[in-house]
Amino acid sequence: MKKGVVLVCSLLLLVSCAQRPRVFPAFYGLFEQEMAVVAFEQKGRLAVILLPPALIASYADHSALEIGKAFVNLVGLPAVQVVEGTAGSLLGIEGLLTTLAATSRGIDASRVDDQMRLEALAESAGYLRKTELADTLAHISGMEDPLASLRQTKEVQVLDLRTVMEQNTETIDWNGVQAYLKQYLEMVKRYQQRSRER
Repeated sequence: MKKGVVLVCSLLLLVSCAQRPRVFPAFYGLFEQEMAVVAFEQKGRLAVILLPPALIASYADHSALEIGKAFVNLVGLPAVQVVEGTAGSLLGIEGLLTTLAATSRGIDASRVDDQMRLEALAESAGYLRKTELADTLAHISGMEDPLASLRQTKEVQVLDLRTVMEQNTETIDWNGVQAYLKQYLEMVKRYQQRSRER
């Protein structure tokens, strides 16, 4: 189920139209205790960062903010959209994305990972617009054409910080967590910028 969430979140990203120089608006997705996702794009390079949902919930408790606002506050990137969804609503999408990736790569579905799903979806975005997958994504996201932004995507990255950021949430140094996330996001942005120059 977690794999489908990554791609759904990536599809909902419409930041390319709203982007200003040096500002990287992001899509935030929180799906119960399954996954927390931050996705942002720079010049056709999409980064999808996975974080542990328990970290976000703990920060919401600590900061006394509603969980969506706490998520944005903790990560620090301006939000284009914050979506809170159920893990169960993503089961169908995961199956469709797994099938897409396995079929397009000619491999067994058990070998498909998040990166493959996202790449296959970005590669196929142009001809998937009138399919069940596009309809399902539009229904979940409330967007008319959730695949539109992926057609322009040149490169995708899935960066999983769930294990790195898993901590005892009762003794967290929140300033340290925010500083770490800021530094990590800056490295990702620099990588995206360098990739564009190649």
